Formats: sequence, C-alpha cells, structure tokens
Amino acid sequence: MTAKGTQGPARVIVSIFGGSDDIGRTPAVILLAEQTGRALAELGYVVANGGYGGTMEASARGAKQAGGRTIGVTCSIWKSRPNAYLDEVITTGSRPSGSRHCCNLVPAATWPCRAPTGR
Repeated sequence: MTAKGTQGPARVIVSIFGGSDDIGRTPAVILLAEQTGRALAELGYVVANGGYGGTMEASARGAKQAGGRTIGVTCSIWKSRPNAYLDEVITTGSRPSGSRHCCNLVPAATWPCRAPTGR
C-alpha cells in the first residue's frame, strides 16, 4: 500500500512492530528503533507503527528527523495519547484490528524492534 497525500511517486509504507513496555524502553532498543526509522525515511519509505511510546515513538522520531512521513495505528480502548511524531493517526477499535491494519498497510511487515522471548 502507499501513503496518501504524498507528492511525486507513491511512497511505500513499512510497518515497525515494537513495544512501549520495559523492553521497548531500554536505551539500546530505543536507539535501534530510532536508527531504523531514520534509515527507512532516508530511503524514502513511510514509517508506520502502533503510534504510542517506546520503540513506536523512537522509530517515528527517527523518521521525522530524516524528513520522513509517519503513520500511527492506534486503538480507541487505550487512554494513552499518540506520540508527537506522527503525521497521520488511524484509530481502530481493538488491539487485534490495529495489528491487522498495520500489517495490511504494507506488502510485508518488518519486526526489528522486539527482543526474542525464547518461546
């Protein structure tokens, strides 16, 4: 899928899945997410994520630092506010529908920001 409201050739969206929990807030993980968002934006990709804190905020911040476009797919059941680095917010009614929507934004999803659980 391509982002709406872009000028010139259509821009491809890449979804980054990550958390806002303790794993998603360690300095190393935050740095990785920010660098990933920045690199994707520098290559011309639109960065999409869950729209809240932790790795989601870091990847959006990195994309914005590189002049990129960002999309947050949030959920109406959460009381948290979307992060400040989003150009577009898409609100869904549940966490599963939000995850599906993030996956449906792109032909293939990337998963770089989550530590393995060993399961």
